[in-house]
Amino acid sequence: VSSSGGLWKAVERAVAIEAEAIQVFPSAPQNWRPTNHTPEAYSKFREAHAAAELGEVWAHCIYLVNLATESEEQLEKSIAASDESRRMISERVVISSENTATFLT
Repeated sequence: VSSSGGLWKAVERAVAIEAEAIQVFPSAPQNWRPTNHTPEAYSKFREAHAAAELGEVWAHCIYLVNLATESEEQLEKSIAASDESRRMISERVVISSENTATFLT
């Protein structure tokens, strides 16, 4: 679901369609620049997620990632984007071991 307007909006949209889990892009999917979500945005997301009693949160890495590229520049950017997505979900979004986040590349 879209997190446009704030990361917590993904939870609101998931509830509206009666989703059981959600998948979000940690940043805009078509560029290399990571989104700088605020601590307040993460807090609102965690609160909304807990209140909605949704299941897992899945992170979808940006579309540009290519870990098999022959370009050193793209490989470095791909690794950085993958790591940022993993860190964003695992360190800032995960609520408990019962509501785990999963990282997909």
